Amino acid sequence: MGRHVLAIAALLCALTAAPLTVGAQVLDPSAAISAYSAALNVHDLPAALALFDQYGSATDAAGHHFEGRAGLTEFLLDSGFGSPDARISTENLHVVANRALWTYSCSCATGSTEVRLVMNREKISVFAVMAPRATPQPRPGAGLLPWLAALGAVLCAVAGGVGLWRKHAASPAPRRQTQGHLLAGLRQSHDQAATRSRRALVGSAPGENRASPHA
Repeated sequence: MGRHVLAIAALLCALTAAPLTVGAQVLDPSAAISAYSAALNVHDLPAALALFDQYGSATDAAGHHFEGRAGLTEFLLDSGFGSPDARISTENLHVVANRALWTYSCSCATGSTEVRLVMNREKISVFAVMAPRATPQPRPGAGLLPWLAALGAVLCAVAGGVGLWRKHAASPAPRRQTQGHLLAGLRQSHDQAATRSRRALVGSAPGENRASPHA
């Protein structure tokens, strides 16, 4: 009895695991990406077309949409299949269920190419090439900021120099005023001394006149 239970349990495990494995193989875009890279490197256009499903479509970096056999053929020829020396290599691959973000480099193009891939079972349903990231452009007038800062520093220095010169030019005025007060004081003292001298002379004159008769 125990052997029958173990056999039934093993069979159930096998039956439940098999669909998951098959489903993972169907949904995983890695196989389709490997097949696409191999087809491009040997320039096998029919093999690449066979990777797309009946309603598969593609979009290039400029946003142009391609579908059907004729449209996909045009897209593939513009994507490296039309260049005899084109070679492709994967740089990064991120897979989530039946979707993938694939970054590759091709000798037929400059820089890296980023593709968003969607699988429908084992076929490619969507092959969308993302537009390259725009290079940040300098803001208008940003180059003038250093010049404006330098000009402001020069103007501040000039203004400071003019202020010091004016202060220096105005500083002798109090000294002249002080010298004027000193001169006025000296003149006043001289005048007072002269006045006292004259008074002394006037006061001494009558005494001399009175003493002269006795002589």
